[in-house]
Amino acid sequence: MRGEAGVGKTLLASLLHYLGPHPEEPLLRIDCATLPQELLAHELFGTARNGDATYPKPGRLEVAGLGTVLLDEV
Repeated sequence: MRGEAGVGKTLLASLLHYLGPHPEEPLLRIDCATLPQELLAHELFGTARNGDATYPKPGRLEVAGLGTVLLDEV
């Protein structure tokens, strides 16, 4: 969805989520403007390696599962 600030995009996303087939799953709002560009992919998709050691971290898309992800300020 596109639109000016304050027109209700978040409200509409919430409505679609809770009326959708998986309202028990999480509704994640990710403000992309607050994440540094070089970390955005790691936050969304997770990380498998950190330096020489492996520290798996699930991404936010994986955490959402069958829920809804709202990407704000893309």
